[in-house]
Amino acid sequence: MKKNKNVRQDNLSAVNTGSKRVYKMYKAKKNWVVAPVLLATVLGTIGTAPISVLAQTTDATTTVAVVKTLEAAKEDSLKKLDSLVESMTATQMDTAKKAINAATSNEAVYNALKTNGYNVVVNNAVVNFESTTVANANKELAKLTNISTDSYMNNNMTSVQTVKNAQQTFVNETTVTDTTDNFKTTQAKFNTVLAAQNEVVAQNTKNAQTMNAQNANVATKKQAAVATVNGLTYLSQTRKDAYNAQINAVIASDAGWATTIDNLTNQAIQEDVTAAKAVVEAKLASADGQLLSTEKQAQFTASLNQATTTAQVQKIDAEVTKAIAEAKAAHDKAQFEQNKKALIGAINNDTTITDTKVKTDLIAKANSATTQAELDKVNAEYQAAINNAINEKKDIEQVRAEGLATVKALPNITELSRGNYIYAIENASSKSAINTYVAQAQAENNAALATARTAAIAEVNGYTHLSAAEKTAFTNAINKEMTVTGVQAQAKAAKDKDAANYLATTKAEAVKTVNKLEYLDNTEMYVNQINAATSVDAVNSIVDTAAAENLKMGLETTDLNQAKKVGLATVDTYMYLTPSEKEAAVKEINAAKSVDGVKKVLANAETTNAANKQAADAAKVLADAKAAAMKTINGLSSLTEAQKADYNSKVAAADTQAKIDKVVSDAQAADAKIKAEAQALKEAKEMTIANVTKLPYLTNQQKTDYVAQILAANSMKQVEEISLAAKQQNLSQTTNPKEYYANAVDIINNELTALNAEQQKGYVQELGTATSPKSIESMKATVAKATAQNAKQFDEQLIKEIDKMIAAGNLEVAKENADLLKVEANKTAYTAKIDAAIALRTAKEEARNELTQAAYLTPAEKKAFVKQINDAKTMDELNKVKEAYTAKAPATAVPLYRAYNKNNGEHLYTASKAEYDHVVSLGWTAEGTAWNAASKGKPVYRLYNPNSGEHFYTTNETEYNQVASHGWNKEGVVFYSAEDKAVNVYRVFNPNAKDAGSHLYTVHSDEVNGLVKLGWKAEGIAFFGMK
Repeated sequence: MKKNKNVRQDNLSAVNTGSKRVYKMYKAKKNWVVAPVLLATVLGTIGTAPISVLAQTTDATTTVAVVKTLEAAKEDSLKKLDSLVESMTATQMDTAKKAINAATSNEAVYNALKTNGYNVVVNNAVVNFESTTVANANKELAKLTNISTDSYMNNNMTSVQTVKNAQQTFVNETTVTDTTDNFKTTQAKFNTVLAAQNEVVAQNTKNAQTMNAQNANVATKKQAAVATVNGLTYLSQTRKDAYNAQINAVIASDAGWATTIDNLTNQAIQEDVTAAKAVVEAKLASADGQLLSTEKQAQFTASLNQATTTAQVQKIDAEVTKAIAEAKAAHDKAQFEQNKKALIGAINNDTTITDTKVKTDLIAKANSATTQAELDKVNAEYQAAINNAINEKKDIEQVRAEGLATVKALPNITELSRGNYIYAIENASSKSAINTYVAQAQAENNAALATARTAAIAEVNGYTHLSAAEKTAFTNAINKEMTVTGVQAQAKAAKDKDAANYLATTKAEAVKTVNKLEYLDNTEMYVNQINAATSVDAVNSIVDTAAAENLKMGLETTDLNQAKKVGLATVDTYMYLTPSEKEAAVKEINAAKSVDGVKKVLANAETTNAANKQAADAAKVLADAKAAAMKTINGLSSLTEAQKADYNSKVAAADTQAKIDKVVSDAQAADAKIKAEAQALKEAKEMTIANVTKLPYLTNQQKTDYVAQILAANSMKQVEEISLAAKQQNLSQTTNPKEYYANAVDIINNELTALNAEQQKGYVQELGTATSPKSIESMKATVAKATAQNAKQFDEQLIKEIDKMIAAGNLEVAKENADLLKVEANKTAYTAKIDAAIALRTAKEEARNELTQAAYLTPAEKKAFVKQINDAKTMDELNKVKEAYTAKAPATAVPLYRAYNKNNGEHLYTASKAEYDHVVSLGWTAEGTAWNAASKGKPVYRLYNPNSGEHFYTTNETEYNQVASHGWNKEGVVFYSAEDKAVNVYRVFNPNAKDAGSHLYTVHSDEVNGLVKLGWKAEGIAFFGMK
């Protein structure tokens, strides 16, 4: 390996295969260290990275029972004082020793240790923080020319005061006596505050530098402002769009453009805070919120009124959520105990139920219940027992009439289901069976309502132009509806309100945009047209027309500056340009050398905007067609939910109107077919119910259960399976050989339908004859063998059908059919296969949705990627497509953390917060964010030398491999260097360091210059960060 300034050869000794070296001694003998205090000054205060907090060197709080002699007290104090040598100057140390030695009592000794030792250590840290860290931060602020730094400097002074307050607390709380020394505890408390304020100062400076950089030009400022607005949590998309439109309308020639953008951004932030408060206020006003005490309510309300940031509101929100959960848990527990007591009392006092054993069993179950759900179950049994007792006194025909009336009145079940339940009730032979069928119908009714509510609420929450309060109101209204029709009406009202909000916001922003077009001479006409428009498309069309006229009139000039101003304003109205396309147009306009040059840029931008608009319009038409198709499919009454899910997935994947129409046509055909087959299914159910109720060896409860399963079945196959199960159970309970023979023959000939006629004949012969059947055990074996053969052949036939379903994309239906497979291995394999296919289909839908939100892609790129998504056959293929379009996304800023090892002078750089927190927990000093790395870009590799404890960073993969060949451990890519080279990251080298700590990376040129004066060598730019 060649000698170079990057990697020290004397560090490349044989690698110790044990764990990393632990440094016990502080390396203060390096000739680049002037003194411990100076080292802290140089490394801890240049730039904005926080300095190291105090070294915690004293033992924990100690209590000793024996009172020391004066000499022992002095010896103890001097020993403790020696441990502070790194944090005090020689003069301070000498003064402290003299004070301890001159003391004439134990109390005076320990007072000298505290006053001249402990207090001095903390005061040094305070002085260092104020005179170095804060002073240097203020110097950095003074360099910023694009912003007012007064507020940032005031923030730094607040940090100084916070540290001084912590110092006073340290002085007040530190106790040193013969028996007690709590220095380590109070020092740790102070260190926590000091470290936090170091981070605050660093972040404050970075915030100022970021704002200063943003104010350098209007494009950067607008981009940052839009990013801030889009990142707001509670602001609706409608309001975000509104603010972004205003921000993008600001142009460089506007006086005070930076202040205008700041004001808009701050307004958006404050509106976000208000929206966040509304969410918390809604929680407090909710039924659960009312469980809080008046005092708690007042406390949270007061906190909300004082909150000025979203973060503060979110903290209050978390506290409110926790308090409500605790209050609700306490309320529910008390209510549960009260309900339990009431239920037991009701059962005890009940006069309707005359069976003592029934009441005793119910009371025992109630006493053993530990949750409200368990208690509700007992209560349901109690109500059923009451109904049974009441029904016992009623004529069966009266019970039947009441049951029929109940089922006929249920609003949320299909007419087919209603007909099935009516048939079952009309033909039931017992009152308990009637009650079972009515309960099942009611459960189906409630399930349909719950499904409709869930779908409607999801639809409401997906609307981007409803406020949080409006979404809550619609959700509450949906939950109050008791019919599916009512729920759907509320969902439609929410959709209409979302559209109305969108139109109103679009109109408001359009009026503002038109009013900014200063070359129009008929602005009022356009404003009137906008206000009269009835659709967003119409509004946008009016704005486009106005912008075109403004452009035409504004460009009738020879003044290049006027032409640029008009051009920039016009580009802002091109809402279909991607951010990168708009940014490129702005750059080209600013660089134009003539009015014709500006016109050329605008012509190209207008062409691109028109093409993008055409693609967006086509996408909207397709999206509307998909929504209409899904609504049609969901309204088909005879399709099962699984079938609807399959057809809706096909609609979501369709990329043309023809394909959507084909799916809808197929769904309607399937629905029509099911309707046509409904009578056959109904007749099959009726026949099976009749057969099951005649099986002589089933109990009445078993018969009722099988009939309930038949009523819930939605296919012939399911009915056949239930019929077979019922007959097999009846057979297993048959004890007479001749009857067993007859029942077995019936099962083989009529239920084992996958067997051919020859097989059925052969198995029947094995049973014996009607007059001389074989033993029941022998016949059982024959039936078992026939059933197994039937299962094998049944699965073979069904698997062929399932394969066709999978190929056609009917995955949910395929899964339902896979559940009918009789051989467990087949069922397991096909369920796994179908689940994987459903997972891929779901992932594709998510990827397509993700693409629609990818503002960095052009319509043509989106279309191409959608095709690749649809064509993907495996999850790996899909992931490659996702990687391809994600790779086109612009890089985002990622905090890069820096930690310092005071034992060997090493700095660690990592984008992993977990790794950063881990090394800090091992004793490294947290120095906060060194700079913002990129989420993607040029990889930065890290290596570790186990002999010296040093880390080395490089973007050169060849060098990475070369260094590793000399015994360094590869640690992979730890962060990325920004491709846009927005922020320089400098590297400096210490030629005197023989072990770790030879390199330091920083974005601060002052830090580089300070180290160079101390003998370090500047090595130029190593990497690049992001703003």
